[in-house]
Amino acid sequence: MRAYLFLRARARSSALSDRMVPARPRCWKRSSASFPLKQETFYGMASRCLHRNAATLFYLPDGVRPYRDEATFQVVSFFAGVYRRSKAETADTVTSLGLRPVLHKRVHALSKGYNRRLLLALALLAPHPVLLMDEPFDGFDLRQTREIADVLRNHAAHGRTFILAVHQLVDAERVCDRLILLADGRVRGSGTLDELRTQASLPAGSLEDIFLALT
Repeated sequence: MRAYLFLRARARSSALSDRMVPARPRCWKRSSASFPLKQETFYGMASRCLHRNAATLFYLPDGVRPYRDEATFQVVSFFAGVYRRSKAETADTVTSLGLRPVLHKRVHALSKGYNRRLLLALALLAPHPVLLMDEPFDGFDLRQTREIADVLRNHAAHGRTFILAVHQLVDAERVCDRLILLADGRVRGSGTLDELRTQASLPAGSLEDIFLALT
């Protein structure tokens, strides 16, 4: 089971596409005319999709340790330099995510939670209007999850859209304003929490209740 959650900028629409490591473009569609794809056709299409959407979406994968032998502050500084972030923007990102205590630690020595904070910092330093994050709350306790959720909401309020892939439905219900529920590779429900309650005929149901009812 997995939930895809949308934490959207106010009055803003958006579409998918690039990343830290280029995301799978949404424009790859199955049809009898195009499958099986020849290798050159596949890579040509992928290249066009990524080129067209490269400035739109940044993908934050789960479980990676970027530049693991470097100090945390060096990795943050490198990304800030690549994306031409000011010292004030970089400092604000580091502070908001609670990274200051470990800035001089090497990435490989970070705890799971602090490595997650580093990854989030790198994503927030990127200029892309859409951020796709895989398990952004993994490694955090309840209090820390709420703190990080507040950081994401603040960025969403200033014009960014977040697409979060998570397994914990409690986090999903707490953080996002639109949801897609998946089970066994199929979409089982989508919409706001109230819309999902209507679909499941559970006027006061939690997201967990709704998921169980729809699957």
